[in-house]
Amino acid sequence: MSESLADLNRGQFRAIFSTLLPTEQVEPGSCLRLLTKVAHPLGNLVITGDETTPDELAGAIGPLCAEPVPSAVILTGGHDADLAAQLQPNGFVAAESMPLMSVTPDMLNDSDMPAEYELI
Repeated sequence: MSESLADLNRGQFRAIFSTLLPTEQVEPGSCLRLLTKVAHPLGNLVITGDETTPDELAGAIGPLCAEPVPSAVILTGGHDADLAAQLQPNGFVAAESMPLMSVTPDMLNDSDMPAEYELI
């Protein structure tokens, strides 16, 4: 079951980012890269593929490392340890889990708007 779930996640990441966002296929085609230069790691990321090698990953993350913005790499293959070794010297750290990024309105407390802001 875990293999099929990993395959599903890998496919979904690639489908979402390649369809909805202006990603570029990184040659030889094993990675996708999104570089928007926004101040959020999910706006500047590389998604690896099944066949990504450490050398290919080094080429894919080069443009991310050249920008002064947060960035991320999503490892989706079965050889993540080899790729992770390529990332650490470039300032990336492992995040084994990603925090939930969803909030429903009933979970929020009322708060006052700061005086310098206006809700429109």
